[in-house]
Amino acid sequence: MKQPLRRLDAADDIQFQPPLCQSNSFDIFDGFSLPSFHVSVLSDADGISAFGGYFRLFGINDKVGPNLSEWNSPEYWKFSWRGRADDFLCFGTTGWGDQYAYHIGTLARGNEAPVFLLDAFTMEAEHISRSFETFWENDFVRNAIAPYDDVTVKARKALGMLDWNELAVFTPPLQLGGTESTSEFQKMTARAAMIVNGDITSQIDALGDEHEILRLEQYSDDLNRPRMRILTR
Repeated sequence: MKQPLRRLDAADDIQFQPPLCQSNSFDIFDGFSLPSFHVSVLSDADGISAFGGYFRLFGINDKVGPNLSEWNSPEYWKFSWRGRADDFLCFGTTGWGDQYAYHIGTLARGNEAPVFLLDAFTMEAEHISRSFETFWENDFVRNAIAPYDDVTVKARKALGMLDWNELAVFTPPLQLGGTESTSEFQKMTARAAMIVNGDITSQIDALGDEHEILRLEQYSDDLNRPRMRILTR
């Protein structure tokens, strides 16, 4: 196994997609380019699933799970967040839907770019690393070997491994009064989980204090995308 993937030798339940050989495929989104260390990782494995799928990096041409282009298409899931994720290129995810991301403006320079974590339930951005290399060493590899989040460890024991196209969700949702200690875990397709979380958060933000939430209603929109509607009185 090539460097830097050897850093994952001590991790269990790691899956790698085949390496990406076409170097020009790294020029994405109208000339924006991935940082060089990020390129070196995807050159060896064009998509990585770690700790049974609870930490994931998207590939460029990955055919098994969502790839970078598909995942960042506005109509795939970002639309439901009403602009909160539009300024970011999301290149990986936790099993809950927290997004590892670059601010798109930093990629235009062609240099190393800081890494942010977008919260799965708010899309608020937290700066977590000064570069992808630092993120790889201090965050991704660390979590692949021994996650620091006890809830993630608990969810993996309860649900087992997540498929390349799955995320874990809380029932009831955290936005509607569920807690990490009392909510149950279940699997959902990754796209549906991101859309539903966006629908719930966006609608809660738009509600006035006079509204009482009664229940959630699932439906499909005109593009056959899974959606969630909050019913109130």
